[in-house]
Amino acid sequence: MRMLYAGGVKGKTIPLAEIRHLPKEYESPVSLNVYGGKVAIIVWGVEPAAILIANTDVAKSFRNYFELMWKMAKK
Repeated sequence: MRMLYAGGVKGKTIPLAEIRHLPKEYESPVSLNVYGGKVAIIVWGVEPAAILIANTDVAKSFRNYFELMWKMAKK
């Protein structure tokens, strides 16, 4: 698994995960999970909300976005 974090979580380790970090200005209460042909969008608030999109074209678009951010992120 590859994960991107923004803000102050450096030093965190997760087994079997490669983690990269983005500048704090990219910090958001929203997390995206892309897997197979699906995208899960989770808004972490007082009452968390989630949206699941089962569409291969949408998943491909979010995967491309992730790859762009991954290249920008630091180890």
